[in-house]
Amino acid sequence: QDFLDDSSFRSWVLDPNPELDAFWSGILQEHPQILQELNLASGFLKELRFKDLNPGPAAQNRLWEKIQAEIPAKRENSMLRKILPWVAAAACMAVLLWVNLKTNESWTTETTQFAQIKEVSLPDGSQVKLNAGSELNFQASKFKSDRILTLKGEAFFNVQKGESFVVKTDLGEVKVLGTSFNVYARGDFMEVSCFTGKVSVKFNKSNTETILTPGQKISNASNSSSTENFVPGESKIWTEGFFYYSDAPLIRVIEELQRQYAISSFEIPSELENKSYKGFFRKNNLEEAIESICLPLQLKGQIIDKKLYIKKVELDLFSSVL
Repeated sequence: QDFLDDSSFRSWVLDPNPELDAFWSGILQEHPQILQELNLASGFLKELRFKDLNPGPAAQNRLWEKIQAEIPAKRENSMLRKILPWVAAAACMAVLLWVNLKTNESWTTETTQFAQIKEVSLPDGSQVKLNAGSELNFQASKFKSDRILTLKGEAFFNVQKGESFVVKTDLGEVKVLGTSFNVYARGDFMEVSCFTGKVSVKFNKSNTETILTPGQKISNASNSSSTENFVPGESKIWTEGFFYYSDAPLIRVIEELQRQYAISSFEIPSELENKSYKGFFRKNNLEEAIESICLPLQLKGQIIDKKLYIKKVELDLFSSVL
């Protein structure tokens, strides 16, 4: 109605000229929100062909008041729409930061580098010996009541008696009450050995839970729940500098050798990586350790600039070495 009451608008619609075109084009450019109402009024005028609606100054003033009243609201809404996503993002960030701080406020991480072994005392009095290249995580503030930790690598545990003690790895979970045991979890291979007490082992890819007693060990090398036997009192392990293997892929043995002697890298023919190795090496002399691994397999190992090279040895050369 306000548009219809405006004489300049009626003249522009019914008898346009360059001056009116420039004026109303400028109005639309400055206030695009009035386009819909303007088109409705224009169509109405063209249909009825109004000649004289006797508009007055009051009607024109009402039109301008309406346009001006809409401008702040439009600008305010527009500004709100622009800043609202930033406000929401900031609020979400604050919540996530708070949750993260609460979640991680008392987590402890213990790590070892190559050629390093670390002894860790847990809040409940349990002792852990962490092998080279390993990581242990636990929440110190809650550990006495909730004895759960995560392991990447290898560790020997001597657990104080108490509530359930849980070791989680990427490959499975170990539960005990009070006992000593060893957990190895690297790559896709996990093995648990029980030295005292009882140990419950459950691998991720198996629904079977196996109970180990002293002198038993189990690995995820096969889908069965069969265990192997060993004599705890006579079996020297990595905590004493001995690394024993029974039908282990050569690549796993070489990787352990690298961790124990801080070898920068190694090179081994791909066809030898899964070659079965049965034997041991000790952590006291690198050259002897290399020979302990290579000689039974008719291989030769050589260190050049801290890099280990493994290669096949011709039979006649191997015989002369023996």
